[in-house]
Amino acid sequence: MAKQDKNLGRVFGGRYEVINVVGSGGSAMVYGVYDSKEDRTAAMKMLLPEFNDNAEAVRRFEHEAELLSLFSHPNIVRLYDKQLDSFPKYFIMEYVEGITLKKHILNKGALPQKELFGFAKAVLSALGQVHAKGFVHSDVKPHNVVVLGDGTVRLMDFGISKQLPKKIIDLETDGDTTQGAIGTVHYVSPEQAEAKPLDGRSDIYSLGVMMYEMATGTLPFLGYEKANEIAAKHISELPPAPSYANPSISDELEYIILKAMEKLPENRYQTAEEMIAAIERVEAPQKEEKENLTYKEKIIRYLKKFSIPSGIIGGLCALLVCVVLSLSFLSMAIMAERDAHKYIRVPELVGTKYLELDTLGLDSDVYTINVIYTDDEKSGEILSQKPAGGKTIKLKKSDKCEITVNVAYLPTPDRLPNVIAMKEDDAISLLEGYGYYVSVESAKHEYTQKGRVIDAKQEGNKVILFISQGYED
Repeated sequence: MAKQDKNLGRVFGGRYEVINVVGSGGSAMVYGVYDSKEDRTAAMKMLLPEFNDNAEAVRRFEHEAELLSLFSHPNIVRLYDKQLDSFPKYFIMEYVEGITLKKHILNKGALPQKELFGFAKAVLSALGQVHAKGFVHSDVKPHNVVVLGDGTVRLMDFGISKQLPKKIIDLETDGDTTQGAIGTVHYVSPEQAEAKPLDGRSDIYSLGVMMYEMATGTLPFLGYEKANEIAAKHISELPPAPSYANPSISDELEYIILKAMEKLPENRYQTAEEMIAAIERVEAPQKEEKENLTYKEKIIRYLKKFSIPSGIIGGLCALLVCVVLSLSFLSMAIMAERDAHKYIRVPELVGTKYLELDTLGLDSDVYTINVIYTDDEKSGEILSQKPAGGKTIKLKKSDKCEITVNVAYLPTPDRLPNVIAMKEDDAISLLEGYGYYVSVESAKHEYTQKGRVIDAKQEGNKVILFISQGYED
């Protein structure tokens, strides 16, 4: 039986009753609490007792609380209260119920451009305020962005914000320094990896990596090499074009991602506001210069192309020509309308489990599924959809049928997901998306292909994956 947290049921500050454990990570625990004074649910982040004597952990914890108190933005988690003068140290913040953007990407894969731009603009708007206050977030990644049930997002985890105090990766050694690393190596900017001075453009780079992942479902420098090898790629290697991983993305989106990920800060977007403006230019519908002519005006314009002397054809002939041409144009318009459009019958998705959508065989070239998580039981079931199932809709030939579904929150797995026989990188991505800390060990196996998982062992929130080296000689 799992050991119950000793803080459950305790009341802190005479008002904050600990209701449940939300999660843990690094040097802190996060609880759901009831604030009796304000009659609301809130979140309490508490420094773990074993870090009370760790000066660096204490500094980061206090720094995060002080920093959050400076911000007031709809896309930044709000700070309500803090107690930093004695132990246990804690601060009270907005209770955000949702899933991380990382988990959303793992569940859904590459995101539609409209949804991707919505998330990116929200994070950029938050970063705009962070930078305006003179700080750099320094850890922009989908793990630190929470997607709420209504589709809005919150940027979180400001524990390492501002400037990095030391070089996070030693590129001159072969050691793996991830335990002491500040920031997440898959998302660090080149200057962050080299411990150079940082400004807001470093966050722009990290957001570019995050957009790359949203657009493709994968990372530009994926590979579970040692941290120094991945950091070196951010410093010196050009990222593969996003369209290699997802050929369906637009040229405009690819340009924005690659510009944000330029190696030199001066070649990137210089501010969050500049990048938002670039996104909005792509989002803005292109105005087509079309004249709204009546059929009569179209006929007259058509007849002007011909040299028909006046008086040769009597009024009756002229009328007959007009009628014939009108019918001809009408027929052409009907045919053009038919050729330019298609009719799609919307599939019925209500009642289907979100994770089972792939089994329905929906063609990704025909359908786009947008997800909104709804505050409901954790069933993962589609509760409603728009447009309704069974409805026939008219679309342009080039357009996809876009369906928005409301999904009950996806359930957190009660047990470790089955990763046996999965590819190493796929298994790690899946497990990390649920918050596990993953390490790997190699072993030979008689029947399992090289690079596949042959076993997994769980120790709390840590998982060891045993990866096949290939067939036994």
